[in-house]
Amino acid sequence: MQNFEFQLSTRIVFGRDTIKQTGAEIARSCRKVLLVCGKGSVRRSGVFDAVVASLRDAGVAWVEFGGVRSNPLLSQVHEAVQLAKREGVDGILGVGGGSAIDSAKAIAAGAASDRDVWAFIDGTATVEKALPVFAVITLAATGTELNGLAVVTNDITKQKWPLRSPLIQPRVSILDPTATFSVPRDYTAYGGVDAFSHVVEAYLVWPEPSTPLQDRMSEALAMTIVEAAETCVRSPHDYEARASLMWAAALGWCGLIPAGAGRARLPNHMMEHSLSALHDVPHGAGLSAIIPGWARYMVESGQSGKLPRLARNVFGVNEKDDRKAALAGIAAFEAWCQRLGSPTRIGQFGSIPKSALPAIVDNAAVTAIAWGMGDAYPRDVIAAVLDGCW
Repeated sequence: MQNFEFQLSTRIVFGRDTIKQTGAEIARSCRKVLLVCGKGSVRRSGVFDAVVASLRDAGVAWVEFGGVRSNPLLSQVHEAVQLAKREGVDGILGVGGGSAIDSAKAIAAGAASDRDVWAFIDGTATVEKALPVFAVITLAATGTELNGLAVVTNDITKQKWPLRSPLIQPRVSILDPTATFSVPRDYTAYGGVDAFSHVVEAYLVWPEPSTPLQDRMSEALAMTIVEAAETCVRSPHDYEARASLMWAAALGWCGLIPAGAGRARLPNHMMEHSLSALHDVPHGAGLSAIIPGWARYMVESGQSGKLPRLARNVFGVNEKDDRKAALAGIAAFEAWCQRLGSPTRIGQFGSIPKSALPAIVDNAAVTAIAWGMGDAYPRDVIAAVLDGCW
């Protein structure tokens, strides 16, 4: 096990009817917040009204920045930063899924600085301070509620890269599983795939060779996500399944599971970020379309790694031969995605022709270098992997 440091500074408020505590939690440190949310689902579900009522009861003023889109854009972050500065807010509240919370984090960094937010993302500047961030989660998926990461797409360069800083980690995150009851089947599925990929992709590629504890925690989370996501798709109001999926998603990307296993490089995320930056597909759907092709490439190139173990311990594959087990595990993952209703090939999106492949590969090759993965994933390898995803 490698040396590591781990600190989870977020206060977690989990359970039924916890959204009503939002205002009181924020009032401990802020008097006026920028409320960042999406295009309408939080209003239709009643979550927005519940949050606003809680703020009002606690005496916290707020100004809304709505319309955050899936795969949040840098241009929207810029607009919100200016609004936050004009209004003199002293905190940022994200209400929604990963896009709203990631936007809130990036806004918090920008509102406390004169630097362009992208400078914090491309590494030309470091976040030195940020406004306090608070989160109310309405989608079990990204785990953004418990980490210091925010993914933003640069509208001009079409680069979808992360902002990393402990200063943007939420101070308080409200996780009420009932807030996910109204999530549509497709986004429930995409969220489940995203949560699964965070756990499993790291498990498959982290550098430390001896990780029995991390492996077993990962497998337990992955099994829980597989089971809970299917139940949520079948029975949207199943509280226990929604609660399990929500908590598993949060734990899967908070840094606890891989602690001691070394920093994992995430090739599927690297390639999917290019796919969704250029074609605006839902992140989880993009992952489910890429992971099988990547896994097959790894098997065929003699790099099966822990794929056979994943197949046996998570998907129940009973096969002694490692190669056959790995391929059976890939088929089991595809079958799970199909039961959820998530694509398993890029071609299934319909709107992305095969002729788009070179541009996606070019974008991903730049991202691979920026993420320190250019040695293992040069352009020809990325092209081979993605070609097998159609």
